[in-house]
Amino acid sequence: MKFMKKLVTLLMAVVMTFAMSVPVFAADGVPQSTDTSTITVKGVTTDGAVVTAYHIIEGNYATGDQGGLIGWKDLTGQGLVTNDGAISVTAEKINAIDTSSMTGTALSKSGNDYTASGFTAGTYLIKVTNSGTDIYNDMVVSLAYGDDGNLTAGEVDASGNFTPYENGKYGAVVYAKKTSEDIKKEYDNSTDQSVQIGDTVPFTITTTIPSYDKSVKTAEFTVTDTASEGLTLPADVDKYTVTVGGVAVNAENAVVAVNGQTFTVTFSSDYVKSLAAKDAAGRAVEIKYTATVNEKAASGNVNDLTNEAKITFANESGTTEKTTTTHEYTFTYNGDGKVATKVDDTTDANPLAGAEFTIYTDSECKTKFTYTNFTGTSTTTSEGKFSFAGLDADKTYYVKETKAPAGYSLLTTTMSIKFNPTYNADGTLASYTVVTKDFNGQEKTVSYGLDESGTFNVISYEDTQMTNIKNTRISQLPSTGGRGTLIFTLLGCAVMIVFAAFYFRSKKSAR
Repeated sequence: MKFMKKLVTLLMAVVMTFAMSVPVFAADGVPQSTDTSTITVKGVTTDGAVVTAYHIIEGNYATGDQGGLIGWKDLTGQGLVTNDGAISVTAEKINAIDTSSMTGTALSKSGNDYTASGFTAGTYLIKVTNSGTDIYNDMVVSLAYGDDGNLTAGEVDASGNFTPYENGKYGAVVYAKKTSEDIKKEYDNSTDQSVQIGDTVPFTITTTIPSYDKSVKTAEFTVTDTASEGLTLPADVDKYTVTVGGVAVNAENAVVAVNGQTFTVTFSSDYVKSLAAKDAAGRAVEIKYTATVNEKAASGNVNDLTNEAKITFANESGTTEKTTTTHEYTFTYNGDGKVATKVDDTTDANPLAGAEFTIYTDSECKTKFTYTNFTGTSTTTSEGKFSFAGLDADKTYYVKETKAPAGYSLLTTTMSIKFNPTYNADGTLASYTVVTKDFNGQEKTVSYGLDESGTFNVISYEDTQMTNIKNTRISQLPSTGGRGTLIFTLLGCAVMIVFAAFYFRSKKSAR
């Protein structure tokens, strides 16, 4: 898409000089066609930017010994100089100039400025290209003669605003010469990067709409947000609030569309152009919405709930994108054989299946942690292991046995689980530890870090830290025909024999 060309500034000196066919000169200076001066462009801060000056109006000089400036000549064919010699430079005419067939002069970077010399009198169109994601509206600078007849230098600052000079006075701001667009996205609780399944997560996207002149045919600006599958976006477009400059934008000017894990906010071209004269605060965009952490966040040792926001806008090279990504995490306690194993009390080598453990968010074990398709209970496998996923590192969880395997007694104590994450500067997870206080009241710590495949796995633990959760067998009661009754039978028989012997001996003595 061809870069939108816009008039940025006309110096008052240009209007005053061009308004007369023959200016007044001092006695010691007569304008000549060979007169040259310097152009300086300030405020172009983009690394690698290319600044080029195109001559669009040149001076007409008298021939002969007297010399002198007698008028102006349009070099573009856009009617910048009328038939009666008046200057007519409008934003629409500047926008219509095709510089592809024109020869420009590149300005050299000198400190924070771009400058070049050897320019003759007239008006120059300044274009900034190779500007990356920065937007530079076209600028205009003129070289005019002073009262002494000498050609003055021309200067324009890209960091300012275009304020036209007309009818002897400056008008209102038309647009900014330069705008640098960026996008930020934050979880409204910015200090909290961990969530649990079922949590609602409020997000805020902030950015700024560029300043585009009304002469631009299409001023494109779109915000796109894509969430990972562990986050559910609102399906109702009314759940998204869009403001610009602190004022709510109606659905006609900002169209919200939701498609699965992605939503877009598309600002109309006419609305974007209507903001050109506003300052950055008046063009500031804020989009708010709330997502929900769903059961798909229960995978792996850690689930990274990424959320990418992107702006798409027009610049000199066509369309450009800028993105930002937020990271929220859920954690899994999986008793990975190094933290918790359900075993028989007689030996650690006899894992027990069928024990049920329930997780709670309070130490009194009254409030279960549940979500869709999860009742808060995990049953031990044939290896004696159990796990809980979708947990929040900012919370402490409590686990108790709510059903023992058949033939075993129920544990009466509880276990606590706490995650301690460490984050990188960009918000990504660097490492974390799992700290448990087991059913015997002993604290255990296991450290997790990224392995070669980029997956979080155990990187530090000791065998002595393995938490084996032991169930005790229930003592068997005597049953008919069992070994227990045999003992009582033998004892009873012995007692009867003793009493019989005593009885018969007593009777014999009596005789």
